[in-house]
Amino acid sequence: MIKRQSFINPYQLAPLDMFSEEFYLKRQDLIDERLQTIEQGHFDGWQQHFEQKQGITNYWVHWEQFSQQALTLALSHIPPSQLVAMFRRLLKDLRHHRSGMPDLIMFNDTSYQWVEVKGPGDKLQNHQLRWLAFFEQHQIPAQVAYVTYLDK
Repeated sequence: MIKRQSFINPYQLAPLDMFSEEFYLKRQDLIDERLQTIEQGHFDGWQQHFEQKQGITNYWVHWEQFSQQALTLALSHIPPSQLVAMFRRLLKDLRHHRSGMPDLIMFNDTSYQWVEVKGPGDKLQNHQLRWLAFFEQHQIPAQVAYVTYLDK
């Protein structure tokens, strides 16, 4: 068996096989173990990991849009089983499933909701419809907000 490196330079945004079918298969035991701890509600070290990795460029986190407060809200409002369901869907096809996620996530004191925003003349794309169907299947709160311009 030939062992290949996942990173060949310090400037890579992701492992070389990130968007291949083998990504998950090569790491299945480790990933499944992590998903099991998440499903059990164990988020030990997530805040510390956030602080250590903040600002490091990668495909999955847009640091200018993701705050420690957002992480805290997500971990306290999104049921672990729903997080795991979303992660598992992403892992099935990282290249294609990373698009189509709703534009916003909203939190109040006790709950959360994904929101896809559509302006005048805009319509839901197939990849967005697939995410919304997935959310419905897993009882993940989501809706589409159709906005219109106000006449001046």
